[in-house]
Amino acid sequence: MSRHSPHQPSRPIRYPYLVVRIIPAVYRIKPLPQNLIREALVELGWKEFHANQGRFQISVVFGPHECRYLKADGTVTSSNTPPTSDVRLTATSRPPRS
Repeated sequence: MSRHSPHQPSRPIRYPYLVVRIIPAVYRIKPLPQNLIREALVELGWKEFHANQGRFQISVVFGPHECRYLKADGTVTSSNTPPTSDVRLTATSRPPRS
């Protein structure tokens, strides 16, 4: 399942994906495997959280109205509002050429 982002109309969003909040309004998007159950996807989110030494907020997005926010205290909060941003960094993002 995919949809188009209003900020990047030519780039569909593929679910599920991981969101790493770098700073407010700047997020890094990482695609996740589509063949894993939700618990395994959340576990991948925790691995990302620990790999970043807890410096960034992590979310796992399953669809346009379903996500989990991973909190520093070890809890997981369900939400129907995934994080959004005007600036998204993806694995294919490239710096502008001068």
